[in-house]
Amino acid sequence: MTVDNGKLLIAVASLAQISVYGAGTAPAVEDGNEDKSKKEEIARKVESYLRGLRFMRAKFEQITGDGGELYQGKFWLSKLKTTKIRVSYTSGLAQEILVIGDSVTVYESKTGKQYRYSLSSVPVYSVIVGKIDLCKEKFSILEDSKELLRIRLERSSIFNNIAITLVFSKYEKSGNIEYLRAWIIDDEKTETLFSLDPETLSINDARKAPESVFEIPASLTNPPKNLKK
Repeated sequence: MTVDNGKLLIAVASLAQISVYGAGTAPAVEDGNEDKSKKEEIARKVESYLRGLRFMRAKFEQITGDGGELYQGKFWLSKLKTTKIRVSYTSGLAQEILVIGDSVTVYESKTGKQYRYSLSSVPVYSVIVGKIDLCKEKFSILEDSKELLRIRLERSSIFNNIAITLVFSKYEKSGNIEYLRAWIIDDEKTETLFSLDPETLSINDARKAPESVFEIPASLTNPPKNLKK
């Protein structure tokens, strides 16, 4: 997948109506009884979609808002027996990320190092697999148009003070969510966009996310003994 950086940034601005270099231009929905009802409706739609997401596969592009390097790779999700996510970088980073249940392991192929975290310490994955009750969280509706839904989960202790923006494509006629298109992580220092490629996106097809995908190669789990530290 060959990507032109300039075209990607234009596509990002068009996609989410924000620049990854700054704040959004679309107004957030203000508080009020009517807006509270709207937020509850959207929360239910988002939760229903994410919890109903059983399998997913897509190529992705990742870029930071400070003009950082473009990374590319493949993303898989499966909820067969237990929740599993694999993020495999094919360019820019020599890294594999594997989520099994409530454990997140990062493998670095060049150094042979491994880092383990709890799922709660990487909140975006908790959100994607539908483990967050949006009705109990503070979030803003940045956009709710015929084609797109953008919501921003505000900083809180449960998100490790990280704000997460989710971008969904919608069915124009029904207004229901069609698929998760991208997410943006804002850690106060920079914004990182993780965008799924709709041309390679597969939803709820178990054949596209087989169990074998979530088996990390022995070369990563058992690195050569002569690796330089």
